[in-house]
Amino acid sequence: GEHPDQWFSHRQLGLLVLAQYFCCSRLWLVGLDCLLETMCRVLVEYANAVPSGTASGPTLVGKLLAAELLTLITTSICVASLRKHDFERFKQRFEERALRLNNGAMTRMLDLMCDVVVELDAQFRVAQPAPHLCALFMLDASRTVQGQHFQDFMPSEEDKCRFETFARASMLEPSGAMPGAMLATLQGPSV
Repeated sequence: GEHPDQWFSHRQLGLLVLAQYFCCSRLWLVGLDCLLETMCRVLVEYANAVPSGTASGPTLVGKLLAAELLTLITTSICVASLRKHDFERFKQRFEERALRLNNGAMTRMLDLMCDVVVELDAQFRVAQPAPHLCALFMLDASRTVQGQHFQDFMPSEEDKCRFETFARASMLEPSGAMPGAMLATLQGPSV
């Protein structure tokens, strides 16, 4: 039972401790705080239980320590798993942002060097609107080729096959670089 002089119930104190752990950025402080909280709760519970004569001293201390250790281990596992999930999510978010920035910088650099830059998705379709490609092939930048297979612009079956082979090889390459230069004939879609 709860002693009337006790400030917090176990549930309230557990929620307070969890909130405290999530706000702290240093894991060693979380561990030290958890240990000190456990010691304080054992002392408070022992002090409240002994005067009322609920149990003998050594038996009570053993039960309190066992309960507090179980609470400490459960709370620590919960906090560690949630922290790990948060760190993985932040890492993924930062990696995605860095990749977007790198891709944007590379696209701008290629734009300065090439007449047309086209971004393809995993199925070799034109991923973004490509007004320069439309202007080059159809003399009309307002038309769209987004979603079309890039191989559709190659009239030769041999070029299509070579392009697919090279592009698949670049997807398997860790750096994403094309294995070499490829000469192909491109032709706009028939109007």
